Amino acid sequence: MGAYHDSFRPADKAMESAFIAVLAAGGAGWLGWKLSWPWILDLDHPDFNPLVLLEGLLIGVALYQAGKALRWFLRARRFGTADLHLAGQSPAPMGGALRGEVRLGRPVAVEGDWTVTLTCFDLHESGDSDSDGGRTARDSFPVWSRSQTVAAGDGPTRAVAFDFTLPGSVGPKPQSRSRPGASLRASVHLPGFKRGIAVNAPPVARYWVLRLSAPTRGADFQAEFTVPVQD
Repeated sequence: MGAYHDSFRPADKAMESAFIAVLAAGGAGWLGWKLSWPWILDLDHPDFNPLVLLEGLLIGVALYQAGKALRWFLRARRFGTADLHLAGQSPAPMGGALRGEVRLGRPVAVEGDWTVTLTCFDLHESGDSDSDGGRTARDSFPVWSRSQTVAAGDGPTRAVAFDFTLPGSVGPKPQSRSRPGASLRASVHLPGFKRGIAVNAPPVARYWVLRLSAPTRGADFQAEFTVPVQD
């Protein structure tokens, strides 16, 4: 079976954040050079320049993204990139087994057990997609989830195995488009609840996510994969 890569992609995310940080820092430097010194921060002052607020925003973005880049870089250096390897039939059939292992990019010494969580998400569409200029919004809601605890064992971990039994069904099968005359989709997300409620609307898509986590010294280990399941 082929390997599925960690969707977090620590090295790629480090590069993305670093790129944004450089752009923001460059913009802040250019704008700071254009603004006359000293900067006047008093909003009621007659010489107050609103661009000073933009300068502060750019500096804040640069610092925030630089921090994110450093965090992702350290994570990539410490953990590497994990790969998911599935055993058996792929895509896994509903009602069947989803088993395999996550192979870690580098051996990881954990301070507790591993937690493997498999979650199914339904993607719902709300709005009128058939009317001229109709606008739609898409929201994902978890409809099924199970977790397993895997003992860490002695010494650093190189791979974590899992074995889930999939449910026979998690609800109506996805439909990409509504029937003519029934194009209005509505969904309600209740704050504080994990489950969304769809009104007369099957999901437009469905996907399954496997998440692996464990406590480690410093930042905890986390990896996430989209896994193939045949609905």
